[in-house]
Amino acid sequence: MSMGKMGRDPEFGSVLLRLMMVVNDCAIAGETAEMWKSEDSELRRKKREEAFRYFVELQIAHIYEGLKIIREIQASKRLKRFVQECDGPTQREFDTLVAFLVDPKYEKIVGRVRNNLAFHYDAKLTERALTQYCEKYAEGIGAISMGSKPFDWMFEPGAFINERVAVRDVFDVPEGADITEKTDKLMIELQGILNTFMQFAGHFVWKHTA
Repeated sequence: MSMGKMGRDPEFGSVLLRLMMVVNDCAIAGETAEMWKSEDSELRRKKREEAFRYFVELQIAHIYEGLKIIREIQASKRLKRFVQECDGPTQREFDTLVAFLVDPKYEKIVGRVRNNLAFHYDAKLTERALTQYCEKYAEGIGAISMGSKPFDWMFEPGAFINERVAVRDVFDVPEGADITEKTDKLMIELQGILNTFMQFAGHFVWKHTA
């Protein structure tokens, strides 16, 4: 890919490079999530689900930011012309992403994962989740592990509450509902958006830099 070609049009070059950055970050997060999913060593077994969840949330957060680039392209007649120069499948991928920007799930789910789970720690949601958890599991306990290496560290109470915030407040699964059924359906949809973004970004970048 020609750096000089991108440098001759810094505005468009910036769009292409930011798409590449999002793809790189999502790919690394996705690969690491799969690595943790298969982790079965004694030391890391307890951290497996928490680590997998974290890297999935990280992917969702990156897509939230990446879709802002799609909005930027959609809002510019000049940038949209570059999409129109692409083949039919790439244009349809772009249209799918634009449609998701006005889907309530973009802000209600993807935005809240980005703002309340992956990158920030919401005080009110944490307080509410703790109260609800203790009402249901008054005698509950959680293990704490510390040590000299990163994989020695694990605070189960934080994982308990973070999972509750995700399930009840972000994914909006009501008490008594089948958590797996509800969250799996949402995750499949979000994975579809992630895959569409990766496909669009890859083909769009290739078209205009190769």
